[in-house]
Formats: sequence, C-alpha cells, structure tokens
Amino acid sequence: MTGNNAGKEREQRAGQLATGQPERRGVRRAESPHVRKDTTDAEPHALTRAVDPRRLAVFDRDQWQCVYCGAAGTLDTLSVDHVQPRVRGGDQSAGNVVTACLTCNARKGGRRHVEFLADDAEAWRNFRARAPYVWPRLVAAVEEELARRVRRRPPPR
Repeated sequence: MTGNNAGKEREQRAGQLATGQPERRGVRRAESPHVRKDTTDAEPHALTRAVDPRRLAVFDRDQWQCVYCGAAGTLDTLSVDHVQPRVRGGDQSAGNVVTACLTCNARKGGRRHVEFLADDAEAWRNFRARAPYVWPRLVAAVEEELARRVRRRPPPR
C-alpha cells in the first residue's frame, strides 16, 4: 500500500467497520416525496414530506384520476403528465398538464399527444370527458389528426 491508495483503503475499512457495510461513495439514497404515512385517522393523502402544491392542485383538479384511463390513484400511483411534452415545446401551464397513472404516462412517453390519443380511442374518449381545461389548440390538433386518418383510410371491400 503506497501513497493515496493506502489512505483510501483505510477510509473504506473504517466505513465498513462503523456500519458493517462497505462505504458507497457517490451513491445517495433518494427518499420519495410520495411516501405515505401510516394513517388511520389522518387525511387520505397525508405525507411524510412536503409535495409541490402545484402537483397536488393538478391531482385535486382531476379528482385523483388518470385522464387517459380513469383509474383512481394516490401519490404513489399518479404522475403529472405534460399533454405536449416539454421536450417538444410544451410548457408547465395548467392547460398543458394533466393527471396520469404511471402506466398511461409510460405508454405515452415522449410521443406527441396527437399520436398517443389518435392511436388509443378509449384514451381519447376519457381525455375529452375528463380534461375540458386543456388548451383548445391541443384538442384541435388531435381532432385534425383523427380526421386526416379517416380520410386516408381505404374503403372497405
């Protein structure tokens, strides 16, 4: 053991002795802001840590239900989805964010909302019924894409 390596090995052994486990540098354990308390008499969405109030406002507005499939959820199972993804120029305004379950949000991914909603008729019906506050231009884009697809569809034989 020479030079810097000896010092590093000593620190590592000291970390192992103190905790019984190897020291893991550069790895942080992230605590989820969505962890619920064990609540019996408390509010149904009581938290151990503060959550962004804008996130809670979106969930409250959407009645804690996914706008795409209608599934009810909790902080553990719901996410805020950008109808027009931020990577495609979407903003964080109330007209561009909706509540989505983790499954629907993963299915949509970074795709354009037009592609996702035009490909899934049930999601489109639910979206129209549950998200009337979404920017009209976003809704109009889906309707235009659906009309374009109907015009392109070959007639039945």
